[in-house]
Amino acid sequence: MSEAIKPFPALLEGPGETLPGDQTVVPGGAAGSQRAKSVKFLRRVAKRFSKLLLSDSLFEMDPAVLRHQIAFYSSPALLKTPESFFRAPEDAPRVEKLLCEQREGGDVFDLSFKRSYQPINSSYTEELEAHEANNVVRARYWKHKEKSKGTLIAVHGWLLGRSRLSEATLAPEQFYEQGFDVVIYELPLHGRRASAAEGGATFPCANLSRTNEGFGQAIYELRQLRSYLLDSGVENIGVMGMSLGGYVASLWSCLDELDFVICISPLVKMAPFVKSILRKASIVSDKALAVKKAAQGTNLERVYAVHSPLRYACKVAPEKRVIVSSRHDQIVPRVHSDALCSHWGGDAMIWASGGHFNVLNKNRTVQRIIKRLFPE
Repeated sequence: MSEAIKPFPALLEGPGETLPGDQTVVPGGAAGSQRAKSVKFLRRVAKRFSKLLLSDSLFEMDPAVLRHQIAFYSSPALLKTPESFFRAPEDAPRVEKLLCEQREGGDVFDLSFKRSYQPINSSYTEELEAHEANNVVRARYWKHKEKSKGTLIAVHGWLLGRSRLSEATLAPEQFYEQGFDVVIYELPLHGRRASAAEGGATFPCANLSRTNEGFGQAIYELRQLRSYLLDSGVENIGVMGMSLGGYVASLWSCLDELDFVICISPLVKMAPFVKSILRKASIVSDKALAVKKAAQGTNLERVYAVHSPLRYACKVAPEKRVIVSSRHDQIVPRVHSDALCSHWGGDAMIWASGGHFNVLNKNRTVQRIIKRLFPE
């Protein structure tokens, strides 16, 4: 049996080690130095990521319950109308806003509001409510004092979410320097929304309800953030996602008419991803192996179809879609980016050097994205 997952020891902040609430002024001239530090940091992260150990938290599932979940999410009625799964919030959330940093020309804020998402599968309600840290929706907002060129709602990758990792992989400072505001949204059960005391539960995993409802929750909360921004007078709002965040971003672009979408090294095929987890069950524990046996013969593509970004047409204008991928990505291979590009049609692809984590920090990739989406 493996030991518990150890996500990047000594690299992640502890529960109370997010950006300080006291005001700090970050000079603009430090950007180049900070970027170089980010690249070095991400190289260390990539080495640690490749050594992550599977744990029982990925297989927290009663085999009998798993069979019920398979039947529920494979329902023809559910697959027929995605609107029945991705329900729209009725009102904008009541957001608490805390100043974290003063920056040149603007500020960085922590945003938080109470979770109000309710699962489609009511049998998941008790588990959802039990994850206390997940009951607070969190985001970090890089905002100019003057009107910006647009606002990116950014979504991080799997097992990431802590501020240091999100800022290194999603490059908010670079977009901010180019005149854009950035809101980094923390996925359910990630970052500050995951508690070691709760067993390190995460998604996606072998628990079908936690996985599927996790995507439902993410879309619901992203819609809430967008409503909050629109009510605040913000215009030109788009989404950017990396890896698992790219899955969420591409899915959201199929459901709502966003102003633009940017997918960085996106994961878009969920079934092969979860199958790769299940294949390792025998080296984790007997419980994990029982879950694997219960899932054998299941059409996972159908189980995950309700949130597959390859199942729906993109609602974002073709000229406002960008996919960024690296030919050297060893974590999410280019077959995912190729599949999304083919599904979208047109010429959305930008190829960049670097590995999975640092694609935005190479070859002026951020500037290339902005030039593609907003040609002068």
